[in-house]
Amino acid sequence: MKVNQILDFRLTMQYRLMREKVFLLVLFFCVSVGISQSYFNRITGSNPYLGSARSFGMGNTVHSDRSTRLLLLNPAGLWRLPADFSFEYHLSGNSILERRGFDLKDFFGDYLTTSDYVVNQTNRFFQGIGISGSKTMGLYRLTAAISSDPLTSFAYKYEEEIRGSLSFDDGIIGNKDPLLGFHYYEVHGQLDKISIGLGIRYLMDEKFTLNWGLAYHKVSESSIHDVFQVDTLRNMDGYLATINPISEIVFTPKGGFLSYSIELNTWKNIHFSFSIDTELKIESDSYNPPLLDVTSGLPGFFSGDTLSYHLAGISYVKPARKSFGISYTTYGRTPVYVVADFTTTDGYSIALKNDEIFQINETNSWHLGIEYMATNKIPVRVGMVYNQSPFQVMDPQTTITVGTGKSFDELQVDVGLGFQSGQYKYPDLFPVENDVRPSLDRVTESKFNFMLSISYTI
Repeated sequence: MKVNQILDFRLTMQYRLMREKVFLLVLFFCVSVGISQSYFNRITGSNPYLGSARSFGMGNTVHSDRSTRLLLLNPAGLWRLPADFSFEYHLSGNSILERRGFDLKDFFGDYLTTSDYVVNQTNRFFQGIGISGSKTMGLYRLTAAISSDPLTSFAYKYEEEIRGSLSFDDGIIGNKDPLLGFHYYEVHGQLDKISIGLGIRYLMDEKFTLNWGLAYHKVSESSIHDVFQVDTLRNMDGYLATINPISEIVFTPKGGFLSYSIELNTWKNIHFSFSIDTELKIESDSYNPPLLDVTSGLPGFFSGDTLSYHLAGISYVKPARKSFGISYTTYGRTPVYVVADFTTTDGYSIALKNDEIFQINETNSWHLGIEYMATNKIPVRVGMVYNQSPFQVMDPQTTITVGTGKSFDELQVDVGLGFQSGQYKYPDLFPVENDVRPSLDRVTESKFNFMLSISYTI
């Protein structure tokens, strides 16, 4: 009997260890697959995820967050923050690899293949901080919070190395593809915000609690720097584009918007929530809009025989969002937390040259996140997102996210990881006269994302 009990115990432990190893394998090898188009950051912003590393790892679910970033996403959920006072630090970043190329014929193998003529990699980092405090008064719990975080980024970088072609007689040593110069386009700038808000939790009875919250977000003044130039090292006809170079800085005005939400918690660990954040529009006094590229159906920034940059000033819209969420926590030694969100982001119009209008579509996104608490008290988080594209000519995206965390007494550390990759068609940014090539390039962009959140409770 004892032998059988020992064997059953060992088999149970082996099963649990195997199950945890499977979750860890998912953590380190799952990636998120989606559509990326950082080239359009100049007019739409980068639309970064603005939650914590915990919710990032759980499918970007708005209603699973437990940080001061709930001020933007769901201020009614501030009650989930630690009691008394807590301090937070968030570090997020991405590494973007953009490749541009087109299909061509391989004359040795006599088949069509793809070729990249330019590859650019950029790394960007964003930081945020937050402070919160709670106080219980009878049936009410009040939680106030303030945070400083980035709202959106306009950054983009394109650098193309241009080489020529020379021929030499036999016996003459020389470089047959000399470096002629560089095509260069870069945008710097982002919008930052300070958020302040209050969440109230009311204990209705032993089975239900009602929570509501309100937050205001002040967007500070900022600037955007556009650089468009050709760096010429050696003149050779037919290789370098002819442009009107610019290097301009535009200052963005300040603004503000609201977010508010409500939650209902039930006695069976089932929670419902609904949140709204309002529209924000930032527009400079002088604004020169982009034009419509008819070959791709997307906004264009450059045109003319002598290439000119059309954008000047800023007209940025953060559309209003509405989100509904539901979550459930199982019972037991290794509880599982499941959360699902549905978010609608409003569409809006972008004014183009010649009184044309480009429509940014209304989008719906579905988010599913799961947190499994292993026996070693280390959570394993996975999630999935299905998100429609705001651009009509681009496909929806499906995303899988992963994350984990660790508690060290009053210190909580969480991490989240992801990878995005997508393609779209777009013209050459620096066309050269009499260049024989397809009208549209294949643009492939891969983006590795990570997020680190650290909180300390007093």
